Amino acid sequence: MKLFVILLNCSLITLILYNLLSKTDSIIENLEGCPADKKNAIYRQKALLDRLFSELQTLKTEVDNMDTNVKSNKRKIKSNSQNTKAVSSDIDDEKNKKMDELNDIS
Repeated sequence: MKLFVILLNCSLITLILYNLLSKTDSIIENLEGCPADKKNAIYRQKALLDRLFSELQTLKTEVDNMDTNVKSNKRKIKSNSQNTKAVSSDIDDEKNKKMDELNDIS
C-alpha cells in the first residue's frame, strides 16, 4: 500500500510538472499552422509588450526613488518650519524687549 501511494505521488508530481512546463509560451508554440503575416504580428506584439513592461519597471523604479525624495523633503520642510517658528519667536522676544525699553524711556 505504501508503495502504491509513493508511486501515485510521483506520478502526480510528474504530471503537474509536465503541465506547468508545457504551458509556457503556448501561444508561440501553437503557431505552426499560422500564416507568416499573423506570426509576425504576434511577434511584434510580444516585442511591444516586452518593451512596455520594461518601461513600466523603469517608471516604478523612478517612482520609488521620487517617493524617498519626497519623504526626505517633507522631513526637511518640517524641520525648516520648526526653525522658522523658533526664529520668529526669538524676534518677537527681542521686539518686546525693545518696546519695553522704549516705554521706559518715555
